[in-house]
Amino acid sequence: MFSSLAARFSSARPIEEKVIMVLITVHCSSQEPFEPMHLFRNRVRSKEERKHPLLVQREERRKLLGIKTAKELDQERNRAYDQERRNKKPKRGEVVTDLWSSDGEHIS
Repeated sequence: MFSSLAARFSSARPIEEKVIMVLITVHCSSQEPFEPMHLFRNRVRSKEERKHPLLVQREERRKLLGIKTAKELDQERNRAYDQERRNKKPKRGEVVTDLWSSDGEHIS
């Protein structure tokens, strides 16, 4: 079987295409779904995969000890400031100032 496959695909095709064609031909006899593209397709690595393992260990150790970086401290300050600013902002439909001066001054 494989000698006939080798003769069939011995043309000047790229090696990836030859491998896919052989896999498809061999797979046709089985009942499982075939998805060969995962073998050759590029993909974007996740954030965890990109990060160096030693950096991950160091960050975990710092988190356990409660050590915060300057960036984290700055983030906390900014979040507290923004939350305070949002709480001071009047809600929709809420009147904060007295437009008609209720202290008794009227135009006569």
